[in-house]
Amino acid sequence: MKPVRLYEDFINEGMFRTYNEIVGYELDKFKESYLELHPDNVITYDKKEDVTYGHRKGSRDSHWRYNHEDYRLHHDLKDRDVLGLINFKKMVAKNHPWSK
Repeated sequence: MKPVRLYEDFINEGMFRTYNEIVGYELDKFKESYLELHPDNVITYDKKEDVTYGHRKGSRDSHWRYNHEDYRLHHDLKDRDVLGLINFKKMVAKNHPWSK
């Protein structure tokens, strides 16, 4: 059973191919901009794993994951689309994949 669990973790990790390290105040700006992209975007905090997820309401697929232990924001988009939400929201929000 253990090899199956490792395989499932490997499959789930492949979804978030890139990561960036961001700190607390940048995460707050990012979360605020993420919620403004689409009215159904939701942010969920998992206490057990100390991880925050961003996903669409009613969906099991998450857009991004933030690990609070190593300050890494895992995602599968270009860095300019994700990190642009921190400082350049108006410029990046047009035709953003998470806003559709």
